[in-house]
Amino acid sequence: MNQDRRPFLSFLIVFLLFFLFSSLPSGMMTPFLTSLGYTGAQIGTLFSLGAISGILFQFILGRLCDRYRRIKPFAIVSLGFGLFSIVLFYSSSTASLLVYLGGIAMSACSRLVSSLLDSWALESGESIRRNYGAIRAFGALGFSIGLGVLVVFVEKNGFIAILPICFVLGSALTVMLVMLPDVKRHTEEIHERPNLSTLFSRDYTIWLVVFFFVFFVVGVEDMTITLKMLSLGAKPGQVALYYSMQAAFELPLFFLGGRLVRRFGAKPVLILSVIALAVKMFYFAASPTIPLMLAGTILQLFTFPLIMVCSKQIIYAVSAERQKITGQMWGGAIYGNLSGILAPAIIGQLSRYMTITGSLVFLGGMLGIPLLLILLQKGKLASS
Repeated sequence: MNQDRRPFLSFLIVFLLFFLFSSLPSGMMTPFLTSLGYTGAQIGTLFSLGAISGILFQFILGRLCDRYRRIKPFAIVSLGFGLFSIVLFYSSSTASLLVYLGGIAMSACSRLVSSLLDSWALESGESIRRNYGAIRAFGALGFSIGLGVLVVFVEKNGFIAILPICFVLGSALTVMLVMLPDVKRHTEEIHERPNLSTLFSRDYTIWLVVFFFVFFVVGVEDMTITLKMLSLGAKPGQVALYYSMQAAFELPLFFLGGRLVRRFGAKPVLILSVIALAVKMFYFAASPTIPLMLAGTILQLFTFPLIMVCSKQIIYAVSAERQKITGQMWGGAIYGNLSGILAPAIIGQLSRYMTITGSLVFLGGMLGIPLLLILLQKGKLASS
C-alpha cells in the first residue's frame, strides 16, 4: 500500500507545483504583451502559433517516448526550455522579435509539459491511473492559487516578479521530476517499430472524433457565456464571480470522477457529462438575467471534470498496447489543442451571422454528434 501511495503523493505534488509554476506566466501573457504595445491581432496570432508548435512537438515527443519508453528526460528538458522562454519573455521591457518568439515557445512548452505529465501519470500504474482525477484536481488547485494568491506579487512589483517566483517553483518541480520514477519498460523486448495504422484503429479514431466535438464546445463555452453575460450588462465583478464559482464546483468531481468511472463505467459517465454540457449551453442561452446565469454554474459539477477524467481513461483504453504514450499525446493534441485553435475562430465568424444566444444554442445542438457516436459504440470499456 505504501509503495503504491508514495508515487501517487509524488504526482499530487508534481501537478500542484507545475500548475503553480505555469499559472502566472500564462495568465499574465496578455496583460504583459498589451503593456508592450502589441495589438489584439498580434496577441491572438502568438497564441495560435504557440498552440500549433505545441501540437507538433507533442506528435514528435509522443513517438520518441514510446520508442524509448522514457518520459522523464523529455519532461525535464521541456521544462528547462519553458523556464528559459519565461526568462526571455518577461525580462524584456520593449517589444521585439525575441519577446514574440519567447511567448510562442512559452505557450508551446506549457502545453507540452502538461501533456507529458498526464502521460507519465497514466503510464505509472493502474492505481495512479484510477486516481487521475484527484491528481488533476491538485493541478486545478495550483492554478487557482497561482492566479489568486501569487498574482499579488506581480501587482506590487510588476511583471518582473514572475521571474523569481518561476525560478523557485521551477527548481522545486525539477527536483521532484528527477526523484519521480520513470515509466516502466515493457516486459518483452520488441524490435519492430510501432505502426501508426495500428494506433489509428477504428475505436481510437472514433473516440478522437467524439472528444474533438466535445472539447470544441468546452474550448469556447466560457468565451461565449461571458459574451452573453456582457450583453445582459454584467459588471467585471460578476464575470469574475462566474469563473470563481465554476472553479469551486469543479474540484469535488475531479476527486470523485475516478470513482464514478469505476462504479458505472466510462461510457455512461461520459454520456451524462455530454448531456449536462448540452443542458448547460441551452440553459445559458435561455437565461434572461445575470443571477440566473450565475446559478447555472452548478452544472459545471457534471461537465468539465467528468469529461477530462473520461477522456484520459477512454483514450488510454483504446490506444494500441505498445503506443499508450503516443495515443495520449497525439489524442490530446488533436482533440484538445487543435479544437482549441479552430473553435474560437469558427465561433467568432458564427457570431457575425447570429446572436450570442443563437451561438449557445448551436453549441448545445452540436453535442448531439458526439452523443450519437458514443451511443453507437459497442462494447464495454475498462473502468480502470
